[in-house]
Parts: sequence; structure tokens; C-alpha cells
Amino acid sequence: MHKWLMKYTTSLEMEGRRATGNAWGELHLVRRVGTGRMKRGLSDAIEDDSADPIVSTPVPEQDMALLSRINAGLIDKGVCPPPPDWSRVIEQAKADQVANSERLRAKREADEAEYERISKALDEATEKAKPEVARILDMPLADIPAGALDYLAHLLATGSDEQEIRSEWECQFAEPEDIPAAALEYLLTTGGDAQEMRSEDQANLEQLAADQADDPRRKLNQEYHGMVEPGETWWVLERNAAAAGFWRVEDYLKWRHADQQLLDNSSEGCANK
Repeated sequence: MHKWLMKYTTSLEMEGRRATGNAWGELHLVRRVGTGRMKRGLSDAIEDDSADPIVSTPVPEQDMALLSRINAGLIDKGVCPPPPDWSRVIEQAKADQVANSERLRAKREADEAEYERISKALDEATEKAKPEVARILDMPLADIPAGALDYLAHLLATGSDEQEIRSEWECQFAEPEDIPAAALEYLLTTGGDAQEMRSEDQANLEQLAADQADDPRRKLNQEYHGMVEPGETWWVLERNAAAAGFWRVEDYLKWRHADQQLLDNSSEGCANK
């Protein structure tokens, strides 16, 4: 099939191109010579062998008994391998397919169980980290918004330190009166508008509350957080991973990150040249 497709493709590519060889010119000359000879009563330059008995005689049917004897003799001498038992080959192929399907099913179930285990462990760690978040922020647990508490507890459970928790709280969720005086003065003197800052904080909080349930960082280890693009949700990552042929989101993120680094290195190399 491969050879036929190659020949077919080559014939399509060559179709319409002018012949570059000498065969067509030689054939034209031979035909002209033959026509001139025949006008003078001579034979054609190339004889017509279509009526020759060796061409017109029908080809006899093959003697299958003779072929079987020849093949059996070759097998006995060890020149040819014995013919395959096709019924056994088909049965073995079916058994291999069943075994492969079972192996893939077992692997899929193991991956799903591992995902459920990790997700459950992460949820439990997030719940246990909530009182620690309140201690770090020096605030009552009830005064912290639910969405912000879930987010900060997730960061703490996945390896963030106390300084990162405080910075994240001050950047996204803190009210102006909760910000230290020096930091607030810096924001105001550099053109920061308190009302605009409050509006942005409120918008961030509302967006976080809406996206918290589908935040991919809640379901990923700390090493994958830097690979998540802004605005991506867990559903988007699952869809993109499936479209790229990956079963696990983590594998997709590693592949995408490595591919992006390769593109960046190529761009830097071109720029240096």
C-alpha cells in the first residue's frame, strides 16, 4: 500500500510536466522511420509481435498441487518457514487486544484513584490551614472573607510561607485601613487612588469567589503554579490537556512549559544572531 501511494503521489506530481527524457523523442523517430519503410514496401522498423504465439497463447492456470509439493520440499529442507496457523494468529491477536484493554482500564482507574486521593488530601490540608491563616494575619477567623480564606489556606497548604500569605492578603484582599501606614502613604503619593484601590479589591474578591471552586492551583502542587496562565481555570486546563492528548493536567503543563521554553530559547538565539 505504501509503494502504491508513493507511485500514485509521484504520478500526480509529474502530471502536466513536460517530459525531460529522450525516450519520447526516440519513439517518435522510430515511428517516422517505420512509416517511411512501409511506404517503400519494407517491413516496419519495429516488428509487431502482438500476433506471435508466445504473446497470444493463453497463460495456463497454476498447478496448485505442484506448488504445494515444492513449498513442502523447501520447508523440509529448512529454506522456508512453515506456513502460519492463521486461526491461532487471530486468536492470539484477540487475546492481546483484551489484555491491552484491561491494562489501560486498570491504569485509568489507578490514575483516577490517585487524583481523588490527592484532591481529598489537599482539601483536608486546606481546611486545617485556615486557623493558621487567621494567626498569620492576626485576625479573627470569622472576619476573613470565605473566598479569601479558602485561597490563602490553599496557598499555605501547598507550601507558601507566612510572608507570601501576608503579601497576597495585602495585595488582593486587605482594606485600606488594614494596610500599614507606610505602605498606604507610598500608594497614595505614587498616584494610587484609595477609592479605585477599594473598587479593584472588591472586584478581585468577587472574581475570586466566583472562580475559587475552579481555581487550578487548588488542585495542583506548588511546582505547577508558575505554569498556569492568568485566567485559566481547571476546566480549561482539562479541556486543553485532552485536546493535546494528555490524560493528566500535570503532564500537559510540563509539556507546554517545556515547549514554551524551547520557543523562548529559539527566539533569543535568533535575536543574538
